[in-house]
Amino acid sequence: MGNEDETTFGQRMSARWNGFLKFLWNSETKEFLGRGGKSWGQISLFYFCFYTCLAAFWACMLLIFMQTVDYSRPKWVSYVSTPSLVVTPSEIEERISYTPTNEATFSKTVKKLNDLWKKINESNFDEEARPCNATIPGDKSEQRYCTFDLANLGRYCTPDNYFGYTSTEPCVLVNLNRVWGWIPENYAEGDDAEKGFVNGHVLIKCKPYKDKDVAAVNATKVYPSTGIPFAYFPYVTGTNKKDQARYITPYVAVRVTLNEEEAVDRDVKVQCEAFAGNLDPRGGLFDTKERSQFTVIFKLGKSEAPKDEM
Repeated sequence: MGNEDETTFGQRMSARWNGFLKFLWNSETKEFLGRGGKSWGQISLFYFCFYTCLAAFWACMLLIFMQTVDYSRPKWVSYVSTPSLVVTPSEIEERISYTPTNEATFSKTVKKLNDLWKKINESNFDEEARPCNATIPGDKSEQRYCTFDLANLGRYCTPDNYFGYTSTEPCVLVNLNRVWGWIPENYAEGDDAEKGFVNGHVLIKCKPYKDKDVAAVNATKVYPSTGIPFAYFPYVTGTNKKDQARYITPYVAVRVTLNEEEAVDRDVKVQCEAFAGNLDPRGGLFDTKERSQFTVIFKLGKSEAPKDEM
């Protein structure tokens, strides 16, 4: 015999559905989701007060934090007290591989240099750009926007000459990165100034990195030979992007004359260093014992012989 008290699946689902509907709204007790009007009012008031106080707390903390922010300068500059040299074009592992007779091997490199050249040229037409006395730096009270004469980079390292990449004398453009408030200084009287140093300029010197690279490099030449004028320092632009874009970074052009017989299919490393009276470490966690310097690696591909010689 079957169990007459056993309910069917449909009956159980119907009972559960009715229970759920009663939970949503109980017409007998006037409760919604198990709570009456008074209960809902109390819990709503509690969470309103709770989240209002929470929002007020975080707004207060944000306001206090914003009082410590100075939009005219970076907050922390003590760990990066002196600038470093930066090279353009910046390649993977600073390696520039090209073949003078194959434009495809250096087209991207030349494009990067062209883009930088155009950017410098266009910046000179900013309404705030002015010629500055080359050897006299500014002060930290106001940012100076000094024009930069591209003729200073010489007649060889230019877009018209493909920056030397159609020959074995390639060029790179070098600058000092922006360190807020840093002002270059001349060597003090009695100090041993670096050979070639000219007062009022940051000297840039380049040479083969090691003895093994000497045979592959016939010469290195920097334009202008005096280096980067003090006029462009200090960099004291704040966080405003438009003001940052107005600042014209000064550059020098480095022309490297490679010895084709020694430089083909091998890495040739060239090192450049910057010299000034105060371009040595001045304290700080990330300072090193070396002057501001960088290395760039050239790898010269073998040029194809002209068709009439084949």
